[in-house]
Amino acid sequence: MYAFNPFKKDLKEVQGKDLIILRDVSEGWYVEYKKQSLRVKDLSKHLCAFANQYGGFMFFGVVEKDDGSRKADSFPGLSSEDTSSLSIIVREAAIAHSSPPIYYEEHIIIGPCEDIELLDDKCILIIGIRQGNNPPYIHSSGKIYRRLADQSKPEAETDRHVLDLLWNKGNAFKKEINMFLRKTPKLPSAQSDSVWAFIHIIPDINYPSNERDIKLEQFKKLTFQQQDVKLEPFAPMQSIFSKKHGFIARQVDNNDPGLANLSLRWWHGGGARFDIPVNNWTIEQFYNNRMNYKYCADFCSEAFRQGFRNIRICDFSQLILGIVSLLNIYRHLRYETGDDRPAFATFELRNTFYKLPFVDSKKYIDRCSTNGIPVIQEEIIVFEDKPYIDNMISLADENKIKSKLSADDNSKMFPYLYASPIAYRILKYIGVLHEAEHLAVDAEMWGINKLRKVKDGLINND
Repeated sequence: MYAFNPFKKDLKEVQGKDLIILRDVSEGWYVEYKKQSLRVKDLSKHLCAFANQYGGFMFFGVVEKDDGSRKADSFPGLSSEDTSSLSIIVREAAIAHSSPPIYYEEHIIIGPCEDIELLDDKCILIIGIRQGNNPPYIHSSGKIYRRLADQSKPEAETDRHVLDLLWNKGNAFKKEINMFLRKTPKLPSAQSDSVWAFIHIIPDINYPSNERDIKLEQFKKLTFQQQDVKLEPFAPMQSIFSKKHGFIARQVDNNDPGLANLSLRWWHGGGARFDIPVNNWTIEQFYNNRMNYKYCADFCSEAFRQGFRNIRICDFSQLILGIVSLLNIYRHLRYETGDDRPAFATFELRNTFYKLPFVDSKKYIDRCSTNGIPVIQEEIIVFEDKPYIDNMISLADENKIKSKLSADDNSKMFPYLYASPIAYRILKYIGVLHEAEHLAVDAEMWGINKLRKVKDGLINND
């Protein structure tokens, strides 16, 4: 949200006739009028100043009144060529001349528009800059700029107290995000020793946030997979209800609904958390379930050969398939809200101390035979103690994946490849694999019969 928005609507919905209101809006804290383009470094000063203060709007192709009121007077606009060039300058100013980069919205009003006398070969370029989440935004000159109420031109900030406030504001926001991403639900006493995976996902919070909330019926449509929606793979839910700032969907069939179950927690704004139980058994219990697995007997034989007796086995095959299925729902929830921001993930594995990880894969069993069966030696495994978007798992780039798949493979393979960065790190942290390539070429590890090998960094090995 903007601290001040003269249009009272999303920037992308603003039309030429809406600009009439600017004749009553003065330059200052939230608004800047420019008749023409600026040099890239000068433009970056304005962007930094808005991001460091309360956010605001820059209007290019607008002339202000000469009576000292600083209100908009006329709208001569820019040529289409100048508008295109200016758009490139804005991008460079926001990325190359600010640290950290500034994320902004861009909207172009294309003439003709009789209401503001904008000719048919002219354009108004509007740049919306939100109050930044990670101040201070430092100009490439090394100076820090802020908006001042009595000046339309930003001035370099030299007050140590103000600078400290900017740093503290950025650190406080980062701490708040850290706490949110590390907050996982308490388990009922009957499940206090159960193995669970909690996966948090958030969109890039530096981008303008999505302001279109999903409705309960839309949420139900995707999580219950009603007849006109067909997602594969899919984790069917049977219970949904509202929660603070969002909804939750739970899988309660054949489970006690009074206990923790597989669930998807959705926050308006694009965040989500997956709560996924991980089956764990004694070796004897696991062997008795061997009909459900292709390599259960081989794994148990290898465990006995290596001397394991009094230890529990965790089934991570189902966990990986659960992540793919829930992430597939999450993607479609984002489509429903029009959220195309980059997304990031972090995870916590709980109650894993001295358990053997199992995945139903011949290649994994062979590695266990050669290298020994891995033993998880942590009670809680987390990806980053202080998670933030600069150190979280970056979900695979959808456009990059789709460009490497045929139309037929796209619908079948895409969900697995999209989830691959999370799956790889979980399996690496529990000792199942240490090379990203192992996951890329091992279809059995995903719980599917065939997985096409896709190269060129779909899984980041870092």
